[in-house]
Amino acid sequence: MNNKEIHVSLKTARLLKQAGFNVPCHEYYMRKKSWVFLSRDKRDHNALPGDAYSRPTMSLALRWLLYERHIHLYADFDPYWQKWYYVIRPISNSDCCNLDSGPAYLTCEHATEAGLQQALRLAIA
Repeated sequence: MNNKEIHVSLKTARLLKQAGFNVPCHEYYMRKKSWVFLSRDKRDHNALPGDAYSRPTMSLALRWLLYERHIHLYADFDPYWQKWYYVIRPISNSDCCNLDSGPAYLTCEHATEAGLQQALRLAIA
């Protein structure tokens, strides 16, 4: 089992910035390429001018989505098909249904990343 923290992709980092993510992080992406920089201080890199995008861990991005945007996202495994899916659940009194993923994913991480991108698109809209 791999206990290494998984960070969001550049595409997800861009969506997080559009959605208002402002949690301090040590790492960030710069420019239009997937260059990763480490910062000595934790800071909100999304507040920097230009093409800087905070690079949070997947777990931090999921917590932010839950507590700030009130959207619960989780990955679910189908043992029959041996595939992963994501489930997006808006948390409010008016929303009572889930938005499941269309395609199946081979890993929990891929399903979670795809679900995070879809949930952020919903939060931005």
